[in-house]
Amino acid sequence: DLWSLIAFPPLLLLVGLVQLAYCDLVRRLLPKALVYALSAAVIVSGIAIASVMHEWQRLMVASIGGVAFFALFFLINLVNPRWMGFGDVRLSLVVGFGLAWVSWVALIEGLFFANLLAVIVGFCLIAAHKAHRGSAVPFGLYLALGTALVLVTWS
Repeated sequence: DLWSLIAFPPLLLLVGLVQLAYCDLVRRLLPKALVYALSAAVIVSGIAIASVMHEWQRLMVASIGGVAFFALFFLINLVNPRWMGFGDVRLSLVVGFGLAWVSWVALIEGLFFANLLAVIVGFCLIAAHKAHRGSAVPFGLYLALGTALVLVTWS
């Protein structure tokens, strides 16, 4: 089915994000090798599918989305590295590409849900006295969860 082939890059992203979310939760680290491997796999699959199915518009939107997401995260890191680790910045490129491959709306929803989940969990941890206002948050985990939520529920 042609639709299932178009869905391959976001599904590949989803599979890779499971491992990365686990790493960020347990080690508070997004390993460069895993992020780069996932980025290469998702982006190359997008290029291959675009060339076979003539989905150049989708590829362009996904590329712009990935670069825009990366630029946003890079800017946040540049303003204050304590707000956003560079592992999250690296991950943002492939997340932006995968979400924008689906739709611009999916990209915005993914960012919204990632931030919403981080805020909810952060407040719960503060209320349970497991964290305080200045505690570091492994944002890659929430970026992965927000992305997964959007990709799984997207219709």
